[in-house]
Amino acid sequence: MGNNNQHVATIATTINFWDENIIFEKTDDVGIIDPNECVSPGYELTYTVCWEMPDYLTLEGARIVDYLPAGVTYPEGYMTTDPNTGWPIWVEYDAYDLDTHTYTWELGTLESNDSGCVTVTVTVSEGAEPSGVLHNVAELVTDSGIWSRDFEDTLVCCWSPVGADANIIYVNADAPGPHSGVSWEYAYADLQDAINRINRSCPASDTIEIWAAEGMYTPGDLEADSFVIPDGVVVYGGFAGNETSRSERSFQRYETILSGYIYFDGRDIIRNTSVVTMGYQSVLDGVTVTGSAEYGVYGNGSDFTVRNCNIEENSQYGIYVKNCDAVIEKCNIAENSQYGIYVLDGDLTLENCKVTDGGQRGIYAQDGNITVKWCSITDNGYEGIYHKGDGFSLTVENSQINRNEYHGIYTINSIPTVKNCIISSNGTVDRDFYGMNIVNPADDPILHNNTIVCNAIEGIKFIDNAGSNWPEIRNCIVYFNN
Repeated sequence: MGNNNQHVATIATTINFWDENIIFEKTDDVGIIDPNECVSPGYELTYTVCWEMPDYLTLEGARIVDYLPAGVTYPEGYMTTDPNTGWPIWVEYDAYDLDTHTYTWELGTLESNDSGCVTVTVTVSEGAEPSGVLHNVAELVTDSGIWSRDFEDTLVCCWSPVGADANIIYVNADAPGPHSGVSWEYAYADLQDAINRINRSCPASDTIEIWAAEGMYTPGDLEADSFVIPDGVVVYGGFAGNETSRSERSFQRYETILSGYIYFDGRDIIRNTSVVTMGYQSVLDGVTVTGSAEYGVYGNGSDFTVRNCNIEENSQYGIYVKNCDAVIEKCNIAENSQYGIYVLDGDLTLENCKVTDGGQRGIYAQDGNITVKWCSITDNGYEGIYHKGDGFSLTVENSQINRNEYHGIYTINSIPTVKNCIISSNGTVDRDFYGMNIVNPADDPILHNNTIVCNAIEGIKFIDNAGSNWPEIRNCIVYFNN
């Protein structure tokens, strides 16, 4: 039972004639003995609505309209036998309206001091959100408007369908509802709803997966809103919305887009500061992250993994890593306004990725160990890779570092190891940029089996003020650098 003046926005109605002296109460048959009692699909839930009129008021044409929760069903009718023909016939209940999912009692004239109660029994369905509530609203109305309203919230247990994997939560932007997330049929339409349920410890598991179908998802209408992935949770995109196995998805065909775009205010585009915020040991797999005001993917203090993703067109950072370790695999990181990947006080492993067309640096890293393998770092506005940090290592293997406006690779005080790479066409003619620029390494740089060609100035520039850590260059082609 709730306060008559609450939840007014729940129902779209016309004129309000509130009379606080009308006693109008709505209850259910759950939690009478145990206030923590909850319901699950199949439970037959009975709502009771009672009223008592004041001694000065009479209402003509009164009726009670009960707006049933989306997570319950009411029989549309029943089978009976036609007394004239003997044939079975379907008879619809006049009081229930399927289109509005409402049940109406026609009360007629309510005289002063009249009182009474009515009941309706419904069945909880798989549309009831696990660990959520069934929000039920009833109104006392006449043709002229609303006279009273009350609501009842019924707790729903943390349940899962029989035979289903309780650790998978389904999201589909086009799901018609009701939305419980337990299957594609009852998928959430909003990714935040799935995250909120996990934050209520439903399910209580450390192996939770979110399956998100193709479509556009936004964190919320406030700039501070973000998809905050809970610790240990894996978000998979790229589903059509009918798969029974993760192997059936195709993130190339069915694009799951997480967008930071909120609205255009007539002068500026308003965006979420961070589209995705990673939790400890969380994983983002098979989605496109775009349109942030600052961070496409943000991680601070929580190790995380991103794979099979497009991280593109974010206003400052594609992926931001601070005080944690990140693994980035099989991703396309493109056209981010400043940095493709920014790492501060953390380690990065980057494999089988493309980092292209960044406004400034493809990869910026300070005070962390960086490993880059089988990657293409190309066409960035400043360096392809910038690495700084006394004694920290940069390892680049089997990669292409090409056509970056400044240095292909620029290291300061760190220890670069570059093997089996092509470093080509970096820098701008008549400006002081190189294929590789190594400054004051903390130990001997290792350059093996590389092709360093067609860079604007020298292929390799080396400065060591201490004079003790000379590069070891073996089996390299250094050719046609200007």
